[in-house]
Amino acid sequence: AAVFGSASADLGGFVEIIQPGAFAEVLRNNPDVTLNRDHDNGKLLARTINGSLKLWETQEGLAFEAELPDTPTAAETWELVKSGILQHCSFAFSVARDSWTKSGDYRLRQIEEIKSLFDLTVCVRPAYAATTVSAEARTYVSAMQGNEAAKLEVEKLELIKRLNEKTGGDKMTKETAVKITEKDARNLPEYR
Repeated sequence: AAVFGSASADLGGFVEIIQPGAFAEVLRNNPDVTLNRDHDNGKLLARTINGSLKLWETQEGLAFEAELPDTPTAAETWELVKSGILQHCSFAFSVARDSWTKSGDYRLRQIEEIKSLFDLTVCVRPAYAATTVSAEARTYVSAMQGNEAAKLEVEKLELIKRLNEKTGGDKMTKETAVKITEKDARNLPEYR
């Protein structure tokens, strides 16, 4: 979401560079940060307070991971990222500590500490071109490889999908599937 030591685009007569460690203090305070599309709160993708957005600082910068909800905005964003149409990130923040110098025609702002972090965003034209975003699919089994409970959960979800495809609806719920086995399901009228 942010890369240390990488110059921003021209931000109106000045350029910013974020220094290593700039996010350390704000992340210690577990801020309520959202992941959005194009800084639009109406296009919410994930949030730290429910655990769907995870943030951490690396040697390179601010990293994140998000579990996207089942919404049209998330599905569209996923496809745009996966296809390489959306490739960058940006973030909204306030600064606790910075310093300014003159470099040629530009003023250079060194951001030493971020005070508040409001949102991360997936966008077309970021202030920092060195940012990146990628899409990675995960399933219960791959995320919890070797975990028998996770494999059983996937089997139940697949059973629900098959039953619902057979009936042309969504009569079967996860709670119902928990109570039956594949063999039992074949005897249900909905399955035939």
